[in-house]
Amino acid sequence: MRPTDQDRHGGNIYNRQIRYDFSSNINPLGIPAFALKKLQDEAVRCERYPDPEYRELKTSIARMEQVPQEWVICGNGASELIYALPRALAMRKERPVRALIPQPSFSEYERAVQAAGGHAAAFLLKKENGFRITEDILDELTPDTDLLCLCNPANPIGNRLDEALLAKILRQCREAQIVVLLDECFLPFCEDYESASGKRVIKEYPQLFVLNAFTKIYAMPGIRLGYGMCSDTMLLAGLREQIPEWSVSQSAQTAGTSIAGYRVREPRWDYMRRTRELIREQREEMAGKLRELGMQVFPPTADFICFYSRIPLFEELEKAGILIRTCGNYRGLTSGYYRTAVRNPEENRALIREIDRIVKTVGKDRSLEPGQEGENCG
Repeated sequence: MRPTDQDRHGGNIYNRQIRYDFSSNINPLGIPAFALKKLQDEAVRCERYPDPEYRELKTSIARMEQVPQEWVICGNGASELIYALPRALAMRKERPVRALIPQPSFSEYERAVQAAGGHAAAFLLKKENGFRITEDILDELTPDTDLLCLCNPANPIGNRLDEALLAKILRQCREAQIVVLLDECFLPFCEDYESASGKRVIKEYPQLFVLNAFTKIYAMPGIRLGYGMCSDTMLLAGLREQIPEWSVSQSAQTAGTSIAGYRVREPRWDYMRRTRELIREQREEMAGKLRELGMQVFPPTADFICFYSRIPLFEELEKAGILIRTCGNYRGLTSGYYRTAVRNPEENRALIREIDRIVKTVGKDRSLEPGQEGENCG
């Protein structure tokens, strides 16, 4: 089956016969067992409305992230907060929002701005720079920019923002009163999360809105729980006005409170250590195997790998019951770009075996652009 509009995100397995889903980047360890047990035990509470202010959850997240609880807001997945932010800014400014979005990037930033009646300008990143954000972006932060959308690590490429450049961006945006959406939903997979997260500087930069979620790192996309951190309480109040009552379900509050509370009690939680070790080891092995098969691999830093292949892979892999993410619908990318999640060793080996088979069947000489043999992009 060819990719459809429904494939603009991963996880679209419902109309396919799929054994292994590499299209969505979810922790291969699965939801923590104690959180799953808590969900099962709390199922009887489904007859009650959830707390509309999710007080216990908010307190637990604030303690986990070591920020004041009045700086925390939750939503029905990170996507709800992404959509609420441009609407809140438009209400504050009493006009549509003008946003700047480095591309390629997560498509929902642009869709959210457009849904709020705003305009999203694309800052196209260059392949020769490995699609990295460079200091050129500072020249694009004009006085009429209201919102800058950043993703760290970047989706789908997987690179990290340079910390010194991010500091320059934040200073310039503070002076120009530009709100910065910093999406860190994949950063918890990185071992330096605590020292690298933008949450450390949200007091210094009130216009910074740091986005995170339980979805990826705790393998609970079906529960829908995202959260944001920002020291501008007026902005958070505006966001809350854009979110429906009872947006955060009882299940989400139960799972989130359970996990965040456990992380506070057990800062050296073995689940996080095992997750990061597994992802790092498997990521390095997969990236190496993909390079051996002639793919152009962008250096990965999270739980997924972006690569380029001259050989069409999506449909052939689907025939084998394997789903990866085709990236041709990302602005700035073309057909031939793919993103694969890093899963457990057995699944990863199955993916590599099938790609190896496809390469040998179709012809290895087509997998690279002329003059690019063996090159590692970025």
